[in-house]
Amino acid sequence: VIPLGFPGMKKRLHDNWKDKPYYKAVGMASDAIDRLLDRLAAQGEKRGGARAIRQAECFRRLKTSAPRTAYDVMQFIYLYFVLSEHFEAVQARSLSIIDQTLWPFYKADLAAGRTTEAEFREQFKHFLWQWGSIDNYWGQPVTMGGTKADGSTEYNPLSLIILDVMDECNLPSPKFHMKVADNTPDAILKK
Repeated sequence: VIPLGFPGMKKRLHDNWKDKPYYKAVGMASDAIDRLLDRLAAQGEKRGGARAIRQAECFRRLKTSAPRTAYDVMQFIYLYFVLSEHFEAVQARSLSIIDQTLWPFYKADLAAGRTTEAEFREQFKHFLWQWGSIDNYWGQPVTMGGTKADGSTEYNPLSLIILDVMDECNLPSPKFHMKVADNTPDAILKK
């Protein structure tokens, strides 16, 4: 759903709209997400401060487009989880293969000068603490790594950064699942 974002999911819904109560209900929920994003953005703008303004700008982007930055993706994952798990009562089991999911956005952010490694580390720390504050008794799973179709590893430079931040936070949730194979880099295994 990340390539679609909230607007893309809404468009998909409207493109397949049927005059049935289920589709009408989902349409109402989609409209409610738009209102929620507006309210969150307005609160950030009202609160002020660099972090709140950055969040407000992110919420405005998420209302009109799919996530564009690593920060957007982390906010989207969190919002999607809360909306699914806590409002719709649909269990959102995995938060994705996080290093693969964030890597293209992080690379693009660095290349465009939108973030630094230090800024990303701080943002990812806050992302992890969101799950720590929810304190899911089952431990919210998130996955890392894997193997590409050509047999090479899916681990990337961001994988070690994520492991560093995870180690620094030392939280029981989310619980990280590591895909391990013969091609798993030694640095990942040692960390």
